[in-house]
Amino acid sequence: MNDKERELLREEIYELTELFYNEWDDLRNALHKVNIKIDNGRLVAFCEDEYSNECGVFITSNNEIIQFEINNESDKIQTKIITNIEEASKDFPQLVIALED
Repeated sequence: MNDKERELLREEIYELTELFYNEWDDLRNALHKVNIKIDNGRLVAFCEDEYSNECGVFITSNNEIIQFEINNESDKIQTKIITNIEEASKDFPQLVIALED
C-alpha cells in the first residue's frame, strides 16, 4: 500500500467517524443497542446495500474490533469480534490504518 492509498483510507475513516457521531443516529443507536461501547470509537468501514442493510467495522476506544451486519427489514443485528487482523484486513484494509493511528 502506497502513501496515497494510506492517506485516502485515513480520510475515509475520519469521514465515516464524523458521520457516525454527527449524523447517523440510527446506526449509533443500533450498535449501542447490542452493547457496543460507541463512545470515542471509530467507524472504519461501512456499506449499505439496495435493501438498506448495513455492514461495517467499528473499533471501540479500547481497540476492540467489531464487524457488524444490520438487517433493517428484520431489525436483526449480528456482530463478530475480529481477532485475526491480518485475515480481516484482506476485506477491510482500513483496519491496518486505523490501528496505526
